[in-house]
Amino acid sequence: MNSYLNIRINGKNLEKKEDIENAILKFDEDLKENPDDEATIVGKSVLLYKIGKLNESLECLNQIKNIRNASIIELKAVILMGMSNYKWALDLLNEVLKLDCGNVSALYYKTECLFKLKRFKEVVDTADVALKIDKNHQSILINKFCSLVELNNTKEALKVKEKLLRLGLNCNI
Repeated sequence: MNSYLNIRINGKNLEKKEDIENAILKFDEDLKENPDDEATIVGKSVLLYKIGKLNESLECLNQIKNIRNASIIELKAVILMGMSNYKWALDLLNEVLKLDCGNVSALYYKTECLFKLKRFKEVVDTADVALKIDKNHQSILINKFCSLVELNNTKEALKVKEKLLRLGLNCNI
């Protein structure tokens, strides 16, 4: 059984950097036998990301040719966000949303990218789409609130803040 499946099946929760690095070595062994195994490539990439090796994590994912899996594309976008490459990440998130327009996590990450790019009106529009699917998504509500503040739309910002407070978010915003 490859290392990726073994880690997943046994539920091994890797928290220590040493354990993660050992798991990466096992992934490398598996990739020598089967260099095109997407699950192993993704597993290794996730672990590299987890220990802050973003360039290596991205290089690892780039081994997969013609990525069609929305989750893998989204993972690549998250890595790019960690590298502050919000424009490229946004392009990838839009690809994910073409495959699955109701992907709330991709919509959330899209609001993050748009906010970093100071495209506040688009944050609000994207948040509205996401909130039709998950009306209580606190992180998306926070991004919407912050964008409304940036747009000087105090009335709408206060409505979002009230909703966050009703949801029990203890915030000083």
